[in-house]
Amino acid sequence: MDRINLNILGLAEVRGKGAGSMKLGSKTLIYSGGYTHERGVGILFYETAVKSLRSWCPISDREVVAKLVAKPSNLGIIQVYAPTSDREDIEDIRLPRRQFPVEGKVVAQWVGIRSENRRDPSVADSSPATGVLANQRA
Repeated sequence: MDRINLNILGLAEVRGKGAGSMKLGSKTLIYSGGYTHERGVGILFYETAVKSLRSWCPISDREVVAKLVAKPSNLGIIQVYAPTSDREDIEDIRLPRRQFPVEGKVVAQWVGIRSENRRDPSVADSSPATGVLANQRA
């Protein structure tokens, strides 16, 4: 975070049990996990950014929402762990989301694609996984 000058960082695979926050040196981690030390998401705030944190809500072991005081308007951050392996995992994310509506709309989402399952042959990457930015229409 220091090297690339980030004040807020979304994390996946945090593997925390339950939900909570913890101080890690000059940073604060808020996290949302399950009953076991699997999955889990979190948002890591640098000490200057955590002062803007107004509230946060753990939705599930795959989603956490944070509200920040910002100018010219307040900011909402939704950190989601979205698996790419099978359809059943994706349904697990959508169910809790219906119980916690958030005002606003998704402008774009990052979609991870495994190289061996890639549908677009024009996307070239030698690494085992790649991703594309998919625009969402409201």
